[in-house]
This record gives sequence, C-alpha cells and structure tokens, in this order.
Amino acid sequence: MRRGWRGVALVGVGLVTLAYAALVPPAPLEEAYERMASSVYQLRHGTPPPWHTDTEDHWRIGTRFAQAPTPRSPMAQFVSAVWHTLFAQPVWAVAYAARVCARHFAALAHVLFAPVRALAVAMYTGLVVWPWCALHAMAPVLYQLYVIGGVAALLGLGLGLLSVVLLGGEHGLYRARGPRRRVK
Repeated sequence: MRRGWRGVALVGVGLVTLAYAALVPPAPLEEAYERMASSVYQLRHGTPPPWHTDTEDHWRIGTRFAQAPTPRSPMAQFVSAVWHTLFAQPVWAVAYAARVCARHFAALAHVLFAPVRALAVAMYTGLVVWPWCALHAMAPVLYQLYVIGGVAALLGLGLGLLSVVLLGGEHGLYRARGPRRRVK
C-alpha cells in the first residue's frame, strides 16, 4: 500500500516538473554553446566570464563562487609550516593569553573599583547633571528675572543721570546768588 502512494507522489512531482518546464521558455539554440561555455567558465574560475555582458542572463549566473588559493610548491608549504610553527602560532598564543589576562583584570578591576565608580557617578550627578537639569528647568524664570533686572538697572541709571543733572542745576543756582552774611 505504501509503495503505491510513493509512486503516485513521484508521478505528481514529475507532472509538476513538466508543467514548470513548459512555462520556462527554452534558450535559443544559437546561444546554447555560449551558455555552456559561460557556465563552465564560472564553475572553473568562480566569476562570470569576461565576455558576459547581458543583464537579462542574471538568472543563470547566480552567486559567485569562493576563490580557491593558488597551489604552492612543496618547498613553499614547508617554509610556511616552519614559519607558523616556530613564530606565528606562538605569537598568536601569547596575544590570546594577553587578551584573556586583560579581560580577567578588567573584570576584577570592575568589581574592586565599584565604590570608586559609584562615588564618581554620584559626584557627576550632584555637581553636573542635577545643576544642569535644575538650570534647564528654571531657565524661563531666570530669563524673566534677567529681563526685569535689566529693565530696573536701566531705569535706575536713567534716574541717576536725571538726579545728577538736577543737582548740577541746583548747585549752579546756589553759586549764582550772592554770598551769605554771617550772623553773629
């Protein structure tokens, strides 16, 4: 019974494939050789061929393949192995150990200097953030006080100048009259 259903499923898949193939237009015969050459070139070199300029052909080119490194001679492989074994990998190991030590030291310092950090945050909040926020909140009132104070200062300056002028005139009148007689 199961084998029969499997056959029906395969027939269904085949029919769907045929229906899809009927919907896809076949490539013209004169382009078949060029398409095959382009596909072979891309499979070998990992890039579309240099003669490929047709933007309508994007559905066939697809994604680019990763470039394989150029093969090296056995002597170059030996020199590379010696270099990495004696110099590069020890340096990498020391660098990794230094990174691990620095990470652990930073975590330890983070815990040990928690009181200092808390005090610094509190001082920054109390000396910078809070006054700035308070000044920002009080800015309209302070501006109004500034304007009122400026107007009062200008009025006071004008009144003072008027007083100087009036007192100067009175002093002139005082000096213009005759000298006083002394009363004994």
